[in-house]
Amino acid sequence: MHSSNFQHFDCDLFKKQSLRLFFMQTMKNGKFALA
Repeated sequence: MHSSNFQHFDCDLFKKQSLRLFFMQTMKNGKFALA
């Protein structure tokens, strides 16, 4: 029971983290492009 729930939560967290990383990378690239 708990195992599937935990897996789902982990996947959600991973998605959020990867999205944040991608956003940060985009911001860096944007700054360099503007410079």
